[in-house]
Order: sequence, then C-alpha cells, then structure tokens
Amino acid sequence: IRGKGLTPTALNSSQEPDMVISPNPTQEKVVITFSKNVEKDAIQLLDSKGGILKNVSITRISTHEMHIDMGNLAQGVYFIRVG
Repeated sequence: IRGKGLTPTALNSSQEPDMVISPNPTQEKVVITFSKNVEKDAIQLLDSKGGILKNVSITRISTHEMHIDMGNLAQGVYFIRVG
C-alpha cells in the first residue's frame, strides 16, 4: 500500500510516496515506513466496517518506521488511516 490513504495505479518515477505499509498481507505486524521525519500525526487501524480498532498518536518519529502489532486480530481486511 503506498501513498496517503490511497493506492495509486501509477507513480511518476521521480515521485516518492509519503509512506509505504508492508507486508501486505500480514499475520503479525505491519511496518509503516515514512519518507521523512514525522513530528506529529495520528494513525487509526480500522476494521472493514470502519470501526476503530486502535488509535496511535505519533509525537516524533526520526527512524522513519513505525510497527503496528496485528497478531491479536482475526483474519480479515483492515485499513490504516494516517492523519
């Protein structure tokens, strides 16, 4: 999954996405890799009906990575909202 909440069908080769979420699919955890330092943001993990399962507040990420544990969730489709 690439981009800010959308999966683009094509990227200009000189364009770098704001973030990359991998692996997809996952069984244990996902890693969100940001293209730059994040000062303040929020991440929500949503179920397929839009229900909020997790809220994560980001105050500062200088490593460009964030891990979200999904090992305790049932198999299914989930969405990540950043912003």
